[in-house]
Amino acid sequence: MKEKLKQYAKELHISAIGVCEARVYPELYDILSSYDTPFTAPPEQRVSPFDFVPGARSVIMCAFNYFCGRTPGNVSKYARGTDYHTVVKEKLAALCARLEADFGAFERYIFCDTSPLCDKYLAYQAGLGIFGRNHLLIHPVYGSYIFLGGIVTDLPLAADAPLQGGCAGCGRCAEACPGQAFAHGFDAARCASYLLQKKGALSEEEQAVVKRAGMAWGCDICSDVCPHNQSVPITDIDEFRPTLYDLRPDNLRSDAAFRTEYGGHAFAWRGRKTLLRNVEIVKKK
Repeated sequence: MKEKLKQYAKELHISAIGVCEARVYPELYDILSSYDTPFTAPPEQRVSPFDFVPGARSVIMCAFNYFCGRTPGNVSKYARGTDYHTVVKEKLAALCARLEADFGAFERYIFCDTSPLCDKYLAYQAGLGIFGRNHLLIHPVYGSYIFLGGIVTDLPLAADAPLQGGCAGCGRCAEACPGQAFAHGFDAARCASYLLQKKGALSEEEQAVVKRAGMAWGCDICSDVCPHNQSVPITDIDEFRPTLYDLRPDNLRSDAAFRTEYGGHAFAWRGRKTLLRNVEIVKKK
């Protein structure tokens, strides 16, 4: 079954795949409790796969390379192509369909990013990468330019082992961060990517971080300077090839123009007004 899993993943352009045991990892609750990050569920809702599949035995974790080159733009690399939530879930559903055709019906819960489950930690347990100082998961081939998606299932699959080794420890991400978000662990309130998602007016200090980042959506700086990311191959997933590099004010003046130009991208959920605010902050002298 494991070999079939790998075969189907390759055919579906899933960049990397691994499996971890479906269980509650006690250390994860402590890790999550030490963070104060927006847009995430409370720790107690993030640690148990059994909340989603009561008879779960395995968690299949998949990584998807989205690296699209180093062309400058005010939109992060991850949002320049088709919305990854849609693409990843479609590929995971296709993977499940192939497994079901071979092995019969099974219980599953497909997740990508918006689930309470802690995808990065499960991917680490499944052998898909190590953690960097920038708190991103770093794959040996694709670096931190990866989307993660998973399948909680009652299929009995052999688990992979976490990778050995760790971050290079060079500190380049901490030095380059426009908000110095990694000075002491991780401070989401100083991360440009988090600030660009925040609704309403930003303080002068927050605006200064956004200006230094020079981005209207997302921030790639800590990934771009990372030594683990200097030889990452361009993605072979067509949907993640760029269809835009910059947000333009003209397309943010009306809801109709916004939906037409940007409705299929991963930032569309945040809405026109917040993105227009971001563009105007970056343009200020």
